[in-house]
Amino acid sequence: MHGVKLHAGGVRRFNVLLVDDDSLILRSLERLLRRCGPSVDVAVASGGAEALAEIRSAGYDAIITDIEMPGMSGTELLERIQHSHPEMIRVHLSGNRSVGTAYRAVPLAHQFLVKPVQGQHLLGVVGQLQSLQSLFHDSAIRSLIGRSDTLPALPLIYEELGRCLAEPTCSFRDIADVIQQDIGISAAVMKVATSSFFVRQCAASSVEEAVRAFRRGESVE
Repeated sequence: MHGVKLHAGGVRRFNVLLVDDDSLILRSLERLLRRCGPSVDVAVASGGAEALAEIRSAGYDAIITDIEMPGMSGTELLERIQHSHPEMIRVHLSGNRSVGTAYRAVPLAHQFLVKPVQGQHLLGVVGQLQSLQSLFHDSAIRSLIGRSDTLPALPLIYEELGRCLAEPTCSFRDIADVIQQDIGISAAVMKVATSSFFVRQCAASSVEEAVRAFRRGESVE
């Protein structure tokens, strides 16, 4: 990847490109990621065309982009990057909490963030992505990973779900509340629940209903 930047210690920086047509949100996210310290280099773009131009002029490890943007949508931007720069990690950012929005981005994004994104959550996601990048130095391996449509969800979600399931009083609503903290997991659950694998594939219209379907084992024998 060209345009590699090093900080004072000679360690490779993790280069992140933020994309959003709302300048206030863009600058807020930029200030937040500056808290990651010198190991993370942050650049911004106000739209899809500007982002592509920036990517052509410098190398980036990850892109965090809004989805609902005028002109080139974030979905189109992620699709182009998936083909032209598959080594980049792609993060979906949206103020729309609907699972339908996530459906459209599931094949294109590795991680999902919902506005307003909590500071610690965003820093945790970037820290996770930075750790993954440090494990895979070979560009061919990074490209192979980048072509996939998933990265592990934050361990916190799995830990919380495990604690919930271990509670005798845990309800379907409790399980759904945990799952819905990660829009990518929510979309995946709904995708399976509405697939032909389940007999009543049209019944689940929410994550809670999907969880109930899984619990009943309404699958095709």
